[in-house]
Amino acid sequence: MYSSPIIGIIVSAILFGILHSTYGTIGQVVIPFFIGAVFAAFYKLYSNIKILIICHFMIDFVSLMAINFIGIK
Repeated sequence: MYSSPIIGIIVSAILFGILHSTYGTIGQVVIPFFIGAVFAAFYKLYSNIKILIICHFMIDFVSLMAINFIGIK
């Protein structure tokens, strides 16, 4: 049971979502959960964390630029 990659992907995604829970809304936990699942599955398939770091940076960068453009405080 503990050697299943699906369990690892789910646990990793849950932790990724929980780490984003400090922002205060459920959407900022659920969306990172799914992104974390995609990242974990990608890492399981390709073992390349560099691409995932770049993707995480780009998601954060685009989100921050959108927030600044819209003017949300």
